[in-house]
Amino acid sequence: MKPFNITFKITDAKETKPMTFYHIDAITSKGDDRTIIVSGGKEWVAVASYEEVWEKLKKLQDESAS
Repeated sequence: MKPFNITFKITDAKETKPMTFYHIDAITSKGDDRTIIVSGGKEWVAVASYEEVWEKLKKLQDESAS
């Protein structure tokens, strides 16, 4: 996959803030409408279901392929 930029709301124990990713290595469901995004050897918790994140990534990949 070519480099891209995609933004998700990321949460930690204190706050939720937008974060833009230029590369995503993996995603996995954390349950309760949260998804772990692995990028650059670090894990980030997105405030979105696995399905929402996956659909957004697939759409971005489809757009960049055309």
